[in-house]
Amino acid sequence: MPAAVNQKTARALGSTLSPMVLTRAMWFDRQAVVAGGLISLSANTNDIFERAAVITDKVLKGAKPADLPVEQPAIFELVINLKVAKELGLTLPRSVQVQANELIE
Repeated sequence: MPAAVNQKTARALGSTLSPMVLTRAMWFDRQAVVAGGLISLSANTNDIFERAAVITDKVLKGAKPADLPVEQPAIFELVINLKVAKELGLTLPRSVQVQANELIE
């Protein structure tokens, strides 16, 4: 099983794989960590949607899409589920925990 699994695949496999296997994955978004995943590092979806709205506004006002620059995410979030880490017997260093945007206990 790959180290990163998307949510659809995880749900499909959920009935056949042990929860311990699924929680070892690094997830794409915070919702999966809230639902029982171990960790996620991803772009902030609110920021992405705000940037998409700004670009859409520019296009609707007449800008040519080909003339607009390609943007990469600027804000990232690290979310860690400490409860799952404890269940797996993992001890995350304090230096990692303080870098997290959200700790789920």
